[in-house]
Amino acid sequence: MNRVRILAAVGIALASAGGVLVALSMRGGPPAHVVAHVSPLLRVHVRGHASVRSVPAGIACPHTCAAAFARGTPIILKLRAAGSWHVLGWSEDCGRRANCRLTMSSPRTLDV
Repeated sequence: MNRVRILAAVGIALASAGGVLVALSMRGGPPAHVVAHVSPLLRVHVRGHASVRSVPAGIACPHTCAAAFARGTPIILKLRAAGSWHVLGWSEDCGRRANCRLTMSSPRTLDV
């Protein structure tokens, strides 16, 4: 019972840090634990009529609005308003600029 609680707590901590805990066991044997680190996910929510592309490639919103990027990857998000629409800006770190520069360190969501 304690082992299950510990594994659940470790699994929650790893999930919030971008990792995944997998417990494997052979019949009758003790479990072997494997930790896999997953690249954090970047999500973009577009409100209104605009498109967003990322450099390096991965985000091509409005069709693909989420992508995983390795920790430490510098990313440029390029925002373009459609037709007669105007860009008011990004949420959080990016402000009122059309291009948002950030470095992936953890999962994040940006609104535009």
